[in-house]
Amino acid sequence: MIGVAGEVRGVKEALRIIGSVDKQARRDITKEYKTIVKPVIDDAKQNVPRQAPISGWARNWTTKSGFKMLPWQGDIGAKMIKPKLNGRKVREYGGHVQNLAVMSITWTGMVDTVFDIAGRGSVPDTRGQQMTKALSERFGKPSRVIWPAWERNADKVEKEIAQLIDKIMSDAKRALETKAAA
Repeated sequence: MIGVAGEVRGVKEALRIIGSVDKQARRDITKEYKTIVKPVIDDAKQNVPRQAPISGWARNWTTKSGFKMLPWQGDIGAKMIKPKLNGRKVREYGGHVQNLAVMSITWTGMVDTVFDIAGRGSVPDTRGQQMTKALSERFGKPSRVIWPAWERNADKVEKEIAQLIDKIMSDAKRALETKAAA
């Protein structure tokens, strides 16, 4: 939100302000963020199993809607690990909050998400419990890819992210001053 006398208080708002004044500067910030978190992304991609993590995942499985969920394709799944820099406003629809994170690393794909975080909550059926037990025994506790990659690289990345946030905030303040002067 914008505070008193054009002071920028939030990184999301700062990103929106920069984007409204100088789209190239906003794109440059995104590129810089991607460069900063590249060690985390590369580490995570190296820890995605190339072969099916459990035997059943080597078989074909197409859902009723026609979505081909399996067989496991680790090399394709690894390509879906991406950094995101989100300046959109936080929205709430019926108690569901969207666009909360500013900076994130996501791994999209249904089976990829299951591999990474299965076992964090309670699993109602015995087959699900067997699957999460097998995944945990072979690959560790959830999160198996993204969070461990972050932890191994946090020392390298956090300082640079703090510097990027400082840059974003100063750029947004400058953009507001430019806008006010015009």
